[in-house]
Amino acid sequence: MKVSFTVCVVLLLAVTLAWAEEPVDLDMVTRIRDEGFNRSEVMESGALYEGDTLNQVWPTQEALPDQWWWHLAPEEALAH
Repeated sequence: MKVSFTVCVVLLLAVTLAWAEEPVDLDMVTRIRDEGFNRSEVMESGALYEGDTLNQVWPTQEALPDQWWWHLAPEEALAH
């Protein structure tokens, strides 16, 4: 009984050490965050849009047309 308990503890320790997390590459995390915040783009139906402005970038460059709610006063926008 005592031997099986010791074996279980050793196996549990071995499994825990095997599943230990790898060290985080902070440079890679910074690069991913920079890409997401500074160069984000959206693709829909084969067209590529800038993430910040939703201007179309590919296959042709087109600015996002005016939207009807852009010219409403705040109180009018809340009524809709």
